[in-house]
Amino acid sequence: MLKTYRLVNNMLLESLLSQVENLDAVERSTEWEGRVTFGVGSFGRKASTKRSNGVQANMHRQIEGAIEALREHGQLREYRPERTREVYKHGMLVDRPYVRELNIVATPVYVPVPEPLQGVRGSMLTVWVCEPIGEVGFIDTEADGSGTWDWVGTYVFLVEEIRDSSLQHFMSGISALCALVNFVAGHDPCGRPEQIHSCVSAHGEPWGRDLAIHPVDKLSKVGGIVGRQRVIETVYKIVQMTDEQASVVNGKEVRLNDILAYPLYIAE
Repeated sequence: MLKTYRLVNNMLLESLLSQVENLDAVERSTEWEGRVTFGVGSFGRKASTKRSNGVQANMHRQIEGAIEALREHGQLREYRPERTREVYKHGMLVDRPYVRELNIVATPVYVPVPEPLQGVRGSMLTVWVCEPIGEVGFIDTEADGSGTWDWVGTYVFLVEEIRDSSLQHFMSGISALCALVNFVAGHDPCGRPEQIHSCVSAHGEPWGRDLAIHPVDKLSKVGGIVGRQRVIETVYKIVQMTDEQASVVNGKEVRLNDILAYPLYIAE
């Protein structure tokens, strides 16, 4: 089946291809409308890539080449992290893998940016809310019968406009969705919930485990415009993962994990 590429992160793609041998030479021609930091990283609104002969690059071939290179170098996972311990150790983010996912259910939400920041970020950010896969909720027993205290199942929030970023520390009480909404509002991504938005109560963290409603509904509370749910494939890089999310899954309130990430590409 032919793919429709809804988004390609050209800056990230070019960075990967520049390290891969035996690919055609690519002339980089990149135009940025704006750039801001998120944690440690950058943000851009548009870019273009052309071949040296002036012909439009074969984007699909480039993407597949970058994916294969990531796989060969052991930097690509074919599955979503389902527990925070897969990427954190002693509260520090020790593994920021690229993750490839196929046939996942996701909903785009267009989140308005406050007017003072629109000159840099544009009027909206596009956030894809990817549904959890498989088991979700609290577990107290491992597969080998040993005891544990953990949560499984993960939402993924893909932000199209984030081009590169990293939040190294695990912030207790701050969900990945909270960090995202803080960023949209122009605050420290790891700031306390009461800093986020005038409609937020200082009692608890309503973007995470203190309000068990779907993340799409949470983003709607800050004016997010909900698009049509789609089945997509993507490769993304993790910015942050927490066990601070809560939602309703199959009619049941559950606590689970969430990931903030930026995509290499999104396709249908």
